[in-house]
Amino acid sequence: MNLAFVQVLAPLLALSFAFGAVLCLRDARRSAVRLRGATMASGVVAEIDRDSARQAACTVGFTTAEGRVVQATSQSASAAHRFEPGQQVNLWYDPQEPTWVVLEGQSSPAGIGAVVGAILALAAVALTLVSVVALI
Repeated sequence: MNLAFVQVLAPLLALSFAFGAVLCLRDARRSAVRLRGATMASGVVAEIDRDSARQAACTVGFTTAEGRVVQATSQSASAAHRFEPGQQVNLWYDPQEPTWVVLEGQSSPAGIGAVVGAILALAAVALTLVSVVALI
């Protein structure tokens, strides 16, 4: 690979990965704050949108503590075999925005964002090191 190409490409990729890391970590922090203030409820799975990787985004119906009937799609995908239409589930919702829900047994959007953000940050550091070495 051409050294000039590495000297240009590595810093650009490092900046891109760093930007992605910041966005992921910011989203993870927002999700963690929402989960801390979330209210637990019981709901019923209304619909499952399965993708080719055998993941599922579940649409659930539930009633908020204030008595409002809500239908919302979960924030995290989870293993498709865990949920079926008509199944009773426990969930957490944001009282300020009840359509933001996470089902019990699903991966936390805060955890997923933190892991992806950390991986992108490490990739940015590695590419920065590559670009520094290429300059020497």
